[in-house]
Amino acid sequence: MEDSQILMLDEPTKGVDIGVKAEIHRIVRELAHEEGLAVMVVSSEEEEILELCDDVTVFAHGRVVQSGVPAGDLNVTRLRE
Repeated sequence: MEDSQILMLDEPTKGVDIGVKAEIHRIVRELAHEEGLAVMVVSSEEEEILELCDDVTVFAHGRVVQSGVPAGDLNVTRLRE
């Protein structure tokens, strides 16, 4: 059994311009796909979460308040809270 590899990112694009942000997103997706990495992203940017993540878990005050896939199960309005 191989060890799983996890890439953990905390606000990976905070404070960078849109061109750099797009490049970071491209690299993260490429690493996940080509290297088979699981990627965990902590971000306060809704667009980034919806673009990068296949599954999303939303926490508020240490509790899970939402979980699902960006294209269907999530209440996007609630992500903004």
